[in-house]
Amino acid sequence: MEKYKFKPERILNFDETGIATVLQSPKVIAQTGNKQVGQAVSGELVSFCGIISATGNSIPPVFIFPRVKYKDYFLCDAPTVSLGLATKSGWMTKELFPTVLQHIKEHTRSDIDNPILLLIDNHKSHISIEAITYAKENGIVLLSFPPHCSHRLQPLDVAVYGAFKGACKVSFNDWLLNHPGKTVSIYNIPSLAAKAYYKSFTPTNILSGLKKTGIFPLNRLAFGEDDFFCSYITDHEYPGCNTTETEDCTVINEDLQENELQDEDHTEPLQPTTPESVRPYPKAVFKKKKNLRKKAKSTVYTSTPEKRRIEDMEKNKLIEAKKGERKKKENSLL
Repeated sequence: MEKYKFKPERILNFDETGIATVLQSPKVIAQTGNKQVGQAVSGELVSFCGIISATGNSIPPVFIFPRVKYKDYFLCDAPTVSLGLATKSGWMTKELFPTVLQHIKEHTRSDIDNPILLLIDNHKSHISIEAITYAKENGIVLLSFPPHCSHRLQPLDVAVYGAFKGACKVSFNDWLLNHPGKTVSIYNIPSLAAKAYYKSFTPTNILSGLKKTGIFPLNRLAFGEDDFFCSYITDHEYPGCNTTETEDCTVINEDLQENELQDEDHTEPLQPTTPESVRPYPKAVFKKKKNLRKKAKSTVYTSTPEKRRIEDMEKNKLIEAKKGERKKKENSLL
């Protein structure tokens, strides 16, 4: 923020979620005494990618369909100027993310002289040389959230996607009631999600999420100590810490204090007994991690050192892959 001095309209948040053709139905009106009400359902999933800004506005969303090739009719009645993509899994991939960045650039008109800040998850699908190079050349600063914190730091997760999923349930249920005997397909999702999109991606919800996460207005004290109590059970000191020096110091200090207080009456105050002292809180047993992979953290992927690190990682992966292919060929010839 101090380096670029981003204005609210230049701060964006990107996140994806899944929309399945089978959603839990909302409350259904039925005859008194009926414990079950049957409805037809089917099951496939389309990824929905929302993009919001700190002014309370949003960029047309991205739909990723579980198909090998994308067709234009997939986005029938979708929100205006939405982007449609396709992969076998229906989820974001490294190959698709540069296309998403192009979509964002078209709507924000970002460049090196007028950059934007894009807040994303540190998922591997967002990290590739192609995406980072495109972002750096077009004024998109990629900043990731710390791992395992998106449920508290991601504005879309905090205040928007809950309302969006609830509105989707209603629109899906209404469609099933109006089309008896039919099931929702992935080609119905864009039109049904459009109704939920316009209801949930409102300035009120967007600004509420940004404020609650402390992103905008910037609030370093958005989270108090009580927000971290859940991690108390698994908090441990680092293994291998040498405490002998401190113990020796405490022994010397105790001897000095005893010599100074020989002539003084010293009575220690009584400490009240608390439930915690009788029965301490449980602590999880420390487990040595077998995986020595470097811990992830909040990262500016478009920074030069980080870009070089990712380039080196991808080069090493290619070298290892080539070695594996050579070994396979050698084993096949034996």
